Amino acid sequence: SHVLRPLAVLLCRFRYVLLLASDNMCLQDSTPLFQHLNDAQPAIFWKDYWRLDKKSLCYQHFTAPQMEQLDDFCQTAAQMMIDKHSTVAALQLCLTVNQEMYSQFHRLFPLPVNRTDKDTWTWAFILTDTPY
Repeated sequence: SHVLRPLAVLLCRFRYVLLLASDNMCLQDSTPLFQHLNDAQPAIFWKDYWRLDKKSLCYQHFTAPQMEQLDDFCQTAAQMMIDKHSTVAALQLCLTVNQEMYSQFHRLFPLPVNRTDKDTWTWAFILTDTPY
């Protein structure tokens, strides 16, 4: 399933994508949310409950400015909004890391992230200098 989320975003025919996990639902029209996507912020990720371990192996090669972009909390993979046209490089990296490196999640990404694709999204966005 880790590969399916970035693949679904890349392959869908829409430019603006609201990705919701199967246990999420919109209670009203979500169209107004898309006005928040722009060139300065082509993706929106929501925070999760878990604190982010910035000492994890996946972050060891980040530059100081890249480390400053990390939040103190993990991001949830249950809901996110993305402008595909502005984020292709990040989406492709996210897909690749979820496809090719799944067996290494336990080494690279901290608990509880290493059992899901949670922070592979922000990790890929930061590494490709894609704002979010």
